[in-house]
Amino acid sequence: MMPFYEKQTDSLRLALVENLTFPLHLHTQLEILLVTSGTLDVTVDHQMKTLGQNECAVIFPNQIHSFETGASGSTGILMICNLNFTGDFYSSLTKYHPQNPFIMANQLHRDIPYAFHGLLDEFREDQNATVFQSFIQIILSRLVPVCVLEKNDVAEALGLTSQIAQTIADSFTEAVSLDWLAKRLGISKYHLSHLFAKVMGTDFRDYVNSFRIDYALQLIRSTEKSMNEIAFTTGFESQRSFNRVFRKKFGVPPIHFRRVTKPEI
Repeated sequence: MMPFYEKQTDSLRLALVENLTFPLHLHTQLEILLVTSGTLDVTVDHQMKTLGQNECAVIFPNQIHSFETGASGSTGILMICNLNFTGDFYSSLTKYHPQNPFIMANQLHRDIPYAFHGLLDEFREDQNATVFQSFIQIILSRLVPVCVLEKNDVAEALGLTSQIAQTIADSFTEAVSLDWLAKRLGISKYHLSHLFAKVMGTDFRDYVNSFRIDYALQLIRSTEKSMNEIAFTTGFESQRSFNRVFRKKFGVPPIHFRRVTKPEI
């Protein structure tokens, strides 16, 4: 993920995102993405859609999902929030999921972009939790009625792909390996390697490093930690390997990235 403006509290994360790309993952929070320009491929529970301007993805808790920006590029607003902001929608968000998690431009109510920008404005000013909750419930009140909801299938929620994503999301800061993950899940290393290539669309090391780099970006922007501290905090074996992976993704070393971007926050 490459945010060019990001703010967060303990329970709410909001970012203007540019060329968003992130592999399959899941979490217990609500996530909503509004595309503001360009196109972005979004996969939610094995449904994939190319979203364009003023189109939206609604990702309920524990739905596995990924983002991929093509050559044309994209921008958008991404919100991830704890369910305590969702009020009367809490029960629906925990017991159901959308048949179709994608909202097209002709379905998008004008209140949704308004509420997203209202959230951004509140982050820049008072950061009032009551105001956050009000805007989030406006968004949900316009999105949820458009979605046809299905009751969650417990067996499906515990599928192997979800287990892989959740296990790595919980452990990526440690010294994880393909052998370790195979033993943890009780499957063969070769079957697991095949799953990464076919289902996750990447290899194990690149997948783990994508989580580490995203976490490193947060630390670079929000702390004064040294690059060596950030490397080890995020799970890299050394600052050298951290620098190599970071440069491969962003074209510059992390120290240069901090100098260029931190004054903007």
